[in-house]
Amino acid sequence: MDTRHLTSWKEYCCSKGGTVCGDGFTTLAANAVCRHMGHHAVISWRQGILYRDVQIGSQVIKLDEVECNTNDWLQCTSVRNTSHCTHEHDVLIACELALPRNGGYTEWTPWSICSVQYCGGGVQDRSRNCTNPTPRYGGHDCYGNETDTRQCNNDICGYFETVDGNGTKLYSEEEGVLLYEGGTVCIDAWDNTTANAICREMGHHEMISYRAGLLYEDLQLQREIKLDDVHCKTRDWKTCTSERNHDCTHDQDVIIACELAIPWDGGWSYYGKWTRCSATCGGGNRTRERTCTNPIPRYGGANCEGNSTQIGECNTFNCKEFRLAGEFGDTVTDDQEGILLYEEGTVCDDQFTNHSANAICKEMGFERQLSWRSGILNQELQYSKKITLDDVSCKSNVWSSCNSSKQHNCDHTEDVLLACESATPRAGGWTEYGKWSRCSAECGGGNQSEIRTCTNPTPRYGGADCVGEAVKTRACNTFGCNEFTLVDAIGNKIEDDREGLLLFEGGTVCNDKWTNNSANAVCRKMGRHAAISYRNGTVFKDLQIKLKIKTRQRGL
Repeated sequence: MDTRHLTSWKEYCCSKGGTVCGDGFTTLAANAVCRHMGHHAVISWRQGILYRDVQIGSQVIKLDEVECNTNDWLQCTSVRNTSHCTHEHDVLIACELALPRNGGYTEWTPWSICSVQYCGGGVQDRSRNCTNPTPRYGGHDCYGNETDTRQCNNDICGYFETVDGNGTKLYSEEEGVLLYEGGTVCIDAWDNTTANAICREMGHHEMISYRAGLLYEDLQLQREIKLDDVHCKTRDWKTCTSERNHDCTHDQDVIIACELAIPWDGGWSYYGKWTRCSATCGGGNRTRERTCTNPIPRYGGANCEGNSTQIGECNTFNCKEFRLAGEFGDTVTDDQEGILLYEEGTVCDDQFTNHSANAICKEMGFERQLSWRSGILNQELQYSKKITLDDVSCKSNVWSSCNSSKQHNCDHTEDVLLACESATPRAGGWTEYGKWSRCSAECGGGNQSEIRTCTNPTPRYGGADCVGEAVKTRACNTFGCNEFTLVDAIGNKIEDDREGLLLFEGGTVCNDKWTNNSANAVCRKMGRHAAISYRNGTVFKDLQIKLKIKTRQRGL
């Protein structure tokens, strides 16, 4: 009996490798030990002999004086390898099994600071954790995304525009109030170079005129003065300086007219990061976003074409298949070591051999195993999963030769960690064409086809598919319906005075009641002058036996 892996309401006695002495042991200690073993709580405990052969015959006393002030084992103290206890004081304990507990998300954190300070379009995010509660005892992980993003500070930085008295943006060369980020601009330090630089920054060609004043008083007095002391060294806005603080009144607001420029179409930014996949296996979706800000459409220019959101498939592997999970749960597709999963649970190493490793690597589409071991690669990931397979024993390197069990007596320290060698791509090859199919029509023109398949060999491991067509077609039975034809020994139509085999709708004609009148009537129907001769027989035997007899003499 393996006393380390009892999981029912039975008493057991021993820690790995030795028993525990009951000196100082309390119900708090018993609860701490049961919870440390993944159970819910202690049912009962006592001291004594339960399995004499195990306790006295093969076990040493490993722990003594276990003292706990809480139900948390990490807060407990103990003495190892004591010599003053006897096995009559071994702790016997029964624990109540833990029920699966599904995970739950915490509240969202506050939104992070925007990635840009004032304007220009940035991103901020928030997160939550699957710790309210943490999934335990085989319970489900949380559903949904752990992170959330949104755009922020989308106002255009340093955006100049001219407006009319209604605040409507001007797309003409008429005079208007100059606004910067929605506020007016003071004329202090202005000159022609400054005016030209701002007109060009707005996408226009150059300045027509500028002045200070109250052009639309009601509009201007409602606006904040946003910019002052604007001075430019050249007609390029990058050479300009300005102040956000001002000492102006609105009668010093800049009124300007600019010569129109060509519209500026919008362009897409790069895509952001992919969201978390909506499913851990069996096929899910993920999305990523881009914005029409590279550049932003201006001056009547066209918006970006296409969608701002891209949707992609993810985790398309079958939930009932093996896969290798990397340190962070992603699927391993190269030669790196990963946690072996089956139906999204871990695999125990009992009876696992090189044959088992090779068979599973090949089943996953790899060439062969590079190495395997048991242990912990990502403790949080492994302990959040069930152990779904044990006792994998294979007679060869082929999965069909393997036996396994979905029952186990393992813990996650026995999880299989496996590395597989990527398979060499194998291009596909065509088989020979098969036989021609039956013609789709008996007369009047039909089609028939012959087929080959890309299975000689089948493409594997990302190898190229076969090049060319799998199906070849040709015309057949092109003679007219209700039509006579003369053909030679290989079926070619005779156009001269040679003797030939008479066909009707592609089949032969029987000579019952055949006369000279019949022969002349058929020749005239085929567009000839008259019959020269006729007879019956099997002159073209190889051709005739392939054809049906389509008609007997019908009063021609």
